[in-house]
Amino acid sequence: MTTPVDPRIGAKLYQMLPEVYRARDPDGDLARYLDACGELLDRVYATLCRKLDDHFPGTCQEWLIPYFADFLDVALKSPEPTSRRKEIDNAIAWRKRKGTAACTEDIAEAVGAMEVELQEGWRRVARTARAGERLLPPTLLGVARAPDTRDPLSAARHPDLPVVTVDLRRHSRAMRASAPGLTTRLTSFPGEAAPVLWQQANPHGAPCFPGSYEDRSVRTVDVRAPDWRRGHFHPKRLLAFVPVPEGFFPAGQAKFHWDGTNLQQPGPPELLGRNDETVSEHGKTVQRTTFFAKTEAPVRIDGPITLEAAEGEERVFRFEGFYLAHTLTVKSGALELERCAAFKLVVQTHASHATVLSALDCLLRHVQAASGRVQLECCTVLAKTVCESIQGIDCLFLGDLRRGLDAAAPPPKILCLRYVRVPAGLSEAVSDDEAKLIQQATEEVPVFYRLGFGAAGAGVLHPASPASLRAGAEDGGELGAYHHLHLSLRWDAVHDKLAEFLPLGMEAALIPDARLGCAPPK
Repeated sequence: MTTPVDPRIGAKLYQMLPEVYRARDPDGDLARYLDACGELLDRVYATLCRKLDDHFPGTCQEWLIPYFADFLDVALKSPEPTSRRKEIDNAIAWRKRKGTAACTEDIAEAVGAMEVELQEGWRRVARTARAGERLLPPTLLGVARAPDTRDPLSAARHPDLPVVTVDLRRHSRAMRASAPGLTTRLTSFPGEAAPVLWQQANPHGAPCFPGSYEDRSVRTVDVRAPDWRRGHFHPKRLLAFVPVPEGFFPAGQAKFHWDGTNLQQPGPPELLGRNDETVSEHGKTVQRTTFFAKTEAPVRIDGPITLEAAEGEERVFRFEGFYLAHTLTVKSGALELERCAAFKLVVQTHASHATVLSALDCLLRHVQAASGRVQLECCTVLAKTVCESIQGIDCLFLGDLRRGLDAAAPPPKILCLRYVRVPAGLSEAVSDDEAKLIQQATEEVPVFYRLGFGAAGAGVLHPASPASLRAGAEDGGELGAYHHLHLSLRWDAVHDKLAEFLPLGMEAALIPDARLGCAPPK
């Protein structure tokens, strides 16, 4: 944690003076003199604090992290600065515990910045029971009371029993535990204030959710190369179940209804902030109105939103950190979005040579601009995009690009499209000069966790997506709205980091699991 800096050393100096000198300073001249000296001391103190913080990887400036990594011989893998700091802080501890399941889970969670549930592959492989084989005592495997071996129903629940066929008389799933034990686990689930303590109920029973972290049934050996869906059941495999990224639609999302009659404060002040400023752009005075979310997670806004600039006024409306669940209409003025999800955008402004819509790191379902230029950077458009001209970089267009609402309308004027996914046939539908402006483009079809707009994981690229989409951005990241979260890069970073710490011949398989999105029942 960075050392806090006190910006009022001059005031402290004044308070340290004897009372007689403060009493003889009715006009505050001495206080102002010490405050002027304190301004210099404030800067000296801040410089010393910064120099002290730069001696530690947890508080140093980001550009110093590679130097700490080189000093400790750490190969940084994570794209997130916070995770890279953890790689350095835990480098020695991880090397001491290298090869253990607990260490492997800590590495995956720190590097990937996500919850991970591990299963060792050898525990999921079916084996043949041997005559005279003795079972381990149930207490060593976390069972408080040993099953009665004289009762067949009770004896079948022995945790060390080499069972191959599931016991259809019982169901197997995760259940909350009342007290910690040898087989209990502590996992963080979305929507829960604290990590949940749980354990597997009836490991030999029929799995309620096959293929999830709650499935403990055994299988025959799978010798295929491991990936997100196959090659899991092998003694040399490590199964890492990871949650489906929620994206712009987290569980328990804060929301409010847009009050169109009170544009000065159309929502609760604890969720919605507003900032008005006057800026100069291209030699013109522009009024900029910014609505921003006051929470870390996106805030949902219900109800239609209609905005309009005054006659003869140059105004820009900007939204930051929202999920716009209804139609946003701008009758006049320009619209800017940053890290937002929008169901439908309609910009009716008529300005042929100006930018009427610009978006950064946004998930959009439908985009419609009457005229003018549309600029998109790191955006995903799930449905059609209707505009006069378009610029885009690191974007993913799932629907058609048109100049009008008619299905037979021609494509918009291409000003620049680089590192994008475009609909099939776009290059052939535009002129030769415009086709040259479409660079580093792909037409491969993406695979999302969810297609329904508003559902957790909507618009998030699935590991089954082609590599041209998961690593097709200019900086090697993924295309689309979640480029700033580095989801694909974090996925690959966990693979690369675990390869350094797993025993020789062991391989890790990352498996997306939607069941990690909800906590087990009591």
